[in-house]
Order: sequence, then structure tokens, then C-alpha cells
Amino acid sequence: MVGYGLSFGDNSFHGLFGRSKFFLDTNDADRLGHIFAHFFFQSSFATTATTIVSGSVAERANFIGYIVFSFFNTFVYAFPAHWIWHEEGFLNKHFGAIDFAGSGAVHLVGGATALVAAIMIGPRTNRWTEPQKFHMDSPINALLGLFMLWWGWLGFNCGSTYGVAGGKWKLASKAAVTTINGSIGGGIVAFAMTFFLQHGRFDVGWIINGILGGLVSITSFCPVMTPAEALVVGGIGGAVVIGTGYLIEFLKIDDPVGAVAVHGGAGVWSLVAVGLFAGPDPTEENLFTTSGLFRGGGFTLLGAQSLYIVCCIGWAVLCTYISMKLIDLTIGIRCSYAIELFGADMMEHNIGGYYDHKTHEIFDSKHNPIGVASKDLSHAQIDILYKKYLEAEHKFIFEGIDLLFHAKLEDPADEQPMTTTLADCRIDSGILMSTGCTPPDNNTQSCSSPVRAAPSGSRNPVVDVEVADGNDSPIRMRGVGPKID
Repeated sequence: MVGYGLSFGDNSFHGLFGRSKFFLDTNDADRLGHIFAHFFFQSSFATTATTIVSGSVAERANFIGYIVFSFFNTFVYAFPAHWIWHEEGFLNKHFGAIDFAGSGAVHLVGGATALVAAIMIGPRTNRWTEPQKFHMDSPINALLGLFMLWWGWLGFNCGSTYGVAGGKWKLASKAAVTTINGSIGGGIVAFAMTFFLQHGRFDVGWIINGILGGLVSITSFCPVMTPAEALVVGGIGGAVVIGTGYLIEFLKIDDPVGAVAVHGGAGVWSLVAVGLFAGPDPTEENLFTTSGLFRGGGFTLLGAQSLYIVCCIGWAVLCTYISMKLIDLTIGIRCSYAIELFGADMMEHNIGGYYDHKTHEIFDSKHNPIGVASKDLSHAQIDILYKKYLEAEHKFIFEGIDLLFHAKLEDPADEQPMTTTLADCRIDSGILMSTGCTPPDNNTQSCSSPVRAAPSGSRNPVVDVEVADGNDSPIRMRGVGPKID
């Protein structure tokens, strides 16, 4: 609605913000494609600056409060984008600061915002008293997220040429190479640091953040650095991320995913690296005309980049504090202990259970009442409710196992059942299934290889399982379970 106009509107107000192109639209056939492509691309940058913050407040943020914050945080991004990318922006026009694809306006602003948000919202309950309970729940999902970001980074960096005509495709091609090299450098350093600092253990979280730190580090000037420089800059970025992560933890600031270290720490280094390594654009586009200190350009560019860093951090810290303070005084920025413990999946989205926000009553996934998590309950009482919920949710598993080992014997002549071993099985909603079987829902059996198969003309499933006793000798068990409705 208004963010794009603030960033890229004409008639700039002293290089601080634009004053046109609000509620963007155009009938200019010649410019229509370019205008909307630029709008869409920049909206993804604005989104990224906000999603960075979600990682630093994960597992204890008020969902509605975060939605409101996300809306206002768009303005936090819009102003620095004007300063650095609009031709009249004061950092661009008067100081010659450089940020090709958003290390400052996107990542540093997002990282600084994440830092303030994490401090204001406070740590997760027992984060520093029982640190052993806090660990990465799913390294596989985290790695999948890394690969999605890795791939998307190529789109951001290469796409920041805004075209392929003239020399832009050449810059995009080089940006692709340096982007990959930067991630490699960050990953190599992260591998080495986790091995030596954690006594031979390769920490998945460190490696992921090291790679991301390498990507952030080269984002600000990826088309005008050499591939070798990309390895060095990315490697230093990986080290900065891990070092910043240690500092954040030492200061007892709870940042579950390392957003401050990855985007804030590596963002600062990226802008400093521009003042050291940047060189002129060799193509006819002339996107870069100033060289860094190591390229014979002196301290001019390094000074401009330092001012850019200060402006991004100062602006983000001020705006974030004001917006989050107002939200905290009205809606609230932190969720209740019950929501923190049970999780937003269930309490906000009815996944795996249900929470009535009016009555504060909690139900399990079978719609059975668990109890009332009223605001006057102590943490110990909420813990009891959570234990009751877990017992209810896992009851079907225990019932399935009990059915398996206490099944009623049946005449073997009734049916020729299927066989499998426990090693090849999984329990799905109380029904023991072979690994190759995926039922269409929780109540029916229509797949090709169920362990529990109903004899023809009967609704009673046959159980025929081979297990091992204490001496690893196979024991065959056969029985009939209850009817499947």
C-alpha cells in the first residue's frame, strides 16, 4: 500500500523517503512489466526483513502481537531501502554507500530488529536454568530450510541486477559464482570451528548458520568481488556468525535460531567488507564505480559503509523498541506459559488438539477435555495439564501395543494372514503398519500390506507378527483384534 512508495517513490524528502507511488498502479504499457516486477521483487525483500525476526522470538511470542508487529515492521525496512537504493537517497547520493542485494537494508535491519525483539520479549521459560532441555528438534527440517534459502539466495543476488540486457547478465552470472563460493567458505569455516571448539563433534546448527553467514557476507557486493575473495569473505562471515552466537549466549539473550548472529553479525561484516574488497564494475552498466581500501580506493568507501551500518542499526533499534512497546502495552508481545508449553501449533492452529481462547479449556486431538488453563494457574499446574495431554495423545500407541500382545487366538484356517517383523513396522494411530503402507485415514485399512488384515467377510483384523525373544529366536504370534469401524 505505502511501503513501496516510501522506498522508491519520487520527489524524495531530503533523501529520507519517497512521496509518490502509493497504492502502486500504472497504465504505461512500456513500463508496466518493469514496474510490477520491481514491486514484486522488493516485496520479497520486505518480507524477509520481517521473517528474520520470527526466529529470534520463536516459541514464546504472542501470535496476534507478532502479526501486528509484522505489519508495522514493513515501515522499518522501507526507509533504509530508500536511503541506499533510490537515486535520491542520502546514503546513495551524498556518500556513495554500496549494498547490491540487501546486506544492510534487509539483513542488518532484520538482525538489529531481531536483537531488540529477543531482549524485550525475554528468554523462553527455563532457557538458562535448564539449558540441556533446549536443542534442535529436527535437524532434517533445518537442513531442508537451509537448502531452500540457499537456492533462493541465488535468485535474490542474481536477480538484483534487475534484468539480463546489456551487461546485466554478466553481473548476474558472476554473482551466482561468488554466492556459491561465499556459502562454501562459510560452511568450511563452520565445519572446522565446530570440530575444534566442540571436541570433534559436528554441530548441525553451527554448520547451517555458518553457510548462511557466508551468504549474507557476500550479498552486498557479489558481482564485483573475485571468486577467491568470495571464499575469504564468506569464511570470515561464518566465523563472525559463530563468534556472535557465543556472545549472544554469554549475554543471556535467547535467540533460538541464531537470527541475530546470522543476519546482524554477518550483515555488519558484509558492509565492512565492501569498504575493503569492492572493485569497479567492468561492464557497461557501471553499477559500481568506487573501489575499497584493498583495491586502492582509500578509506572513503569504508567510511560510507560505516555510516550505513550506524544508520541501519540506529533506525531499526529505535523503531522496533517503539512498536514493540506499544504492542506490549495493548495486545501483549509474549504468549502465556500454557501456550508456550503446549505450542502454537495446537493452541493457535488446532493441530493435534484444541484450545478455546475464551474459556481457556484444552482438548486433545480426539476432542476429549484435558482441563482449563486459566491465567491464575501456576506453572506447576500447567505442567500437570501438559502431562495429562501427552498421556492422552500417546494412549492410542499403548493400546495398539497392548492389542498386539494380548490378541485373542483365532483358528489359523480362517484366513491366510500377512506376516512381517516388528523391525519393519510402525504404529500409526493405534494400528501397527508395515513401513510401505500408508492408510488414507486413521480409521480404514485399504492399503496393500497392512499387518492387521481383516479376513474376508469379517471386520475383525488378524494379527500375525514375528518377534524375537531374549535369545533372538523368532516367536510367531497370531490373534484377532477388535472390530474396525
